[in-house]
Amino acid sequence: MKISFTGTHGIGKTTLAVWLAKVLKIPYVPEFAREFLEKGYQIDTPLAFTSFETEILEKKIDLESNILEDSDSLVSDRSYLDYAVYLKHGLSRFPYDQIKNLQFESVPITRYFNEYESLCRERNRIYDLIFFLTPFTEYISAEFDYREKNPFATNIIQDLLINEYKEEIRHEKVILIKEKDLLERKKMIIHLLKERGFLSWSQLYVDEEL
Repeated sequence: MKISFTGTHGIGKTTLAVWLAKVLKIPYVPEFAREFLEKGYQIDTPLAFTSFETEILEKKIDLESNILEDSDSLVSDRSYLDYAVYLKHGLSRFPYDQIKNLQFESVPITRYFNEYESLCRERNRIYDLIFFLTPFTEYISAEFDYREKNPFATNIIQDLLINEYKEEIRHEKVILIKEKDLLERKKMIIHLLKERGFLSWSQLYVDEEL
């Protein structure tokens, strides 16, 4: 059982991913952006930002690959397509004239993005289920994050992700979680996992909130 959480920043993905990994007693794969930036990683130019997104993607691939050598289950904080969306949005903040002639790893940066996106789409197939969180409050997480915290930027990322996943959402391969508080979201996630045959109640760690 390989599960991922997606959705814009600051809406509780990490909280739910950590909780679900504990409930299911399976490995948790964190999101690495905070870790890298807390170490002083610079992202203020197109090449620096592309390098940043490349390194956190590579770390995610390495960790998930290592986990899956010994286990068939994991819970991941962010899907692979999230990384492609953030790179696309991040590069769009720079004027086209500033990036059109740039090269990254010896290829034009626009071509590199296409290859990066293709890799993310391919890797995303490993997940059995993706939970797509919708914003349930005007509050945006105050935790350290390299992503913009204003509602406009938050909505841009959410809209980009919705567009990427619209077919999977329509066919219920990606599940929208719309509940309005954390406890209700937890209950819905457990209900969906049981309903889809991913687990029985006997497999569950009894969460005191449930």
